[in-house]
Amino acid sequence: MVSVVIPVYNEEGSLEQLSQRLHAALTSLGVEYEVIFVDDGSSDRSGEIMDQMCGQYGDNVKSIHFRRNFGKSIALKAGFSAAQGDVIVMMDADLQDQPEEISKLLNELNQKDLDAVSGWKEARKDSFSRRLFSRIFNSVMRKYSGVEIHDFNCGLKAFRKETIQGMVLYGQLHRFILLLVAEKGFKIGEVKVAHQKRPFGYSKYGAKRIYHGFLDFISIVFITRFLHSPLHFFGVMGIVCFLVSLVLAGYFCWLQVYAILWNVPQHNLGNHPMWISTFFFFLAGLIFVCFGLLGALIVHLYYNQFNPSNNKQRPDR
Repeated sequence: MVSVVIPVYNEEGSLEQLSQRLHAALTSLGVEYEVIFVDDGSSDRSGEIMDQMCGQYGDNVKSIHFRRNFGKSIALKAGFSAAQGDVIVMMDADLQDQPEEISKLLNELNQKDLDAVSGWKEARKDSFSRRLFSRIFNSVMRKYSGVEIHDFNCGLKAFRKETIQGMVLYGQLHRFILLLVAEKGFKIGEVKVAHQKRPFGYSKYGAKRIYHGFLDFISIVFITRFLHSPLHFFGVMGIVCFLVSLVLAGYFCWLQVYAILWNVPQHNLGNHPMWISTFFFFLAGLIFVCFGLLGALIVHLYYNQFNPSNNKQRPDR
């Protein structure tokens, strides 16, 4: 069974055509399927049209409605939780990704025995600014993750259910879903898919999303590299601050020793603002190390609390 999860936010113009093309494309595959629309607090008729599609296509189409806009990550998480299929496909509702391309993802998933397949919009039909940002984003992601995917941000992806089961999504983490999958050790592939200009509505893309995406990238770096060893992250910064403090303290001590040895007037440390920064860097280093130790303690307590082997009751004497 194939489940298609589609977040929807003010896409009333494309929903009917999208539903028709999805029904035709999935029916031609000869598989059992369901399409789950998630209305992310739309202010237009999107929710009403979704319900009409449920009546038209019966059990093959389902709808989830949010009272307000929570963002794409939360909408995807709700759709993933409701999906019953063995394979879950995510795609956007704006018809820039073609429903007919789903078969390519499913074939790649099965033929190469992969756990996840991402679409690759080799010929993007977007504005120059979006293409430029996407190129930079994908380059950074490849270099950081070591996953050789050309288009991390493609909205058309397919996953085996166990791949994303229980995955926590929030903020802009849907952009990094392939990194979260790769961090679990699953096999990822990609396939070229067709892309077209948006036929209806307007893009929700903007500078605010770039800003939020950058902050979430910092979060994903911490989650994937330092979640189990926070002291390795904070400890490095603490050691750097300690070293800077030591160098500055050594420099000012040398100034005083030099004045004594060569019988020259001693320096008034009050006239050196950098002397105050010696204590600042020492204190900052201490704080970073304490953060790391507290993080390590929280991780230790978490694993001891949720590891059944560590929670066995002591036998009665």
